Amino acid sequence: MTLKWKPPKLPDNKTAQYANTADYALIVHEGAVLRGGTRIPGRKFMLNAIAGNFGFDDDFKAVEFFADAYRETGSFARAFRATAQQGQKEIKAAFGYKWAWPPRSTRRRNGETVTSPRNIIDTGELKRSQQPVRFLP
Repeated sequence: MTLKWKPPKLPDNKTAQYANTADYALIVHEGAVLRGGTRIPGRKFMLNAIAGNFGFDDDFKAVEFFADAYRETGSFARAFRATAQQGQKEIKAAFGYKWAWPPRSTRRRNGETVTSPRNIIDTGELKRSQQPVRFLP
């Protein structure tokens, strides 16, 4: 018996890069420890993205989305692009969610005093600085 198989073509662009130009984006993504010892945790929506679960409450599963897109299109490249673009939509949507926060009020840079739950928008700079997803080799 002879088995002939033509494997699907892999995408030329194998990296989806999400970028944010706000000067404090790395702190939001990774978290930080301030000079006085105060810890700022990485934001849940960013930590979820690292694990492949974009969005709030892990509602977007990138691997499952990719598999469904591949079954639908038969193309790794189209499935990859669709998954990356949906991931960006999930990141943008996270700005509208309300997040649990430690039981204390905070005065934001914009002058607003917030408690918990709260959204993650202060001045809006982080939201505005989101860049379109780029596809790299």
